[in-house]
Amino acid sequence: QDDIVSDLAARLTQQGVPLKSMRVTSRAPFRLEAIIQSESAGREVAPSDPLFTHAVEREVALARRRYSVGIDWVKVVIVNAQGEAIYWSDVPAKALPDDVALPGRLADAQVAELVRSQLPPSELQLQELSVSLDSNGARVLTIRLSARGIEAANRAIPEFSPRGRLFVLVDKINAEQGARIEICRLDVVDAEGRPLLKYVRDVALAQENWWQAPGVTQDWFPHPLPEPTSQQVQ
Repeated sequence: QDDIVSDLAARLTQQGVPLKSMRVTSRAPFRLEAIIQSESAGREVAPSDPLFTHAVEREVALARRRYSVGIDWVKVVIVNAQGEAIYWSDVPAKALPDDVALPGRLADAQVAELVRSQLPPSELQLQELSVSLDSNGARVLTIRLSARGIEAANRAIPEFSPRGRLFVLVDKINAEQGARIEICRLDVVDAEGRPLLKYVRDVALAQENWWQAPGVTQDWFPHPLPEPTSQQVQ
């Protein structure tokens, strides 16, 4: 178990996750705790913090497959510059589907062109659309859009939300054309490049993590009330 934790910590650090520590908190059941250092100086999480949370939970899911070991729970704590916990979650470790490692039938460039050609019309400006493999061989779709301001972003975001046409398209080309997109990353920025929305959807894990700026619509993204013993990220 200790060797698994050391390997997980090394892999996350290589991916740029600002990991302060990772440790075993229980051996039976097998529970892990990861502490992430946020750039935030206050009580609000920084834009990239939810993406780091996703990276931890995905890497744990990969470790379950890699080592054929039953990691049962994973706790993620994000601390601010003062070392105060500003977010935490304690959830059962997820497992990847058995077919997730199968290769796609299409090359990265073909998948990118499929998505580009069928993007929903929008007043947002497309700055980047790329398809690549991450360090674990998962296919990642990255889309970066810019808006004139929050009002324009709020009018357009629903089409790029989990219930909008973008992700209907992703599911369709995965099912019908073997695109094998596992992770979708969506960034929306304003005219000055300031982040309005950072969103990641893990298709394989059926998981969403995101950050949004004040004033950005919440109508198309789930925003549950905090549980008594945990804090949720929006």
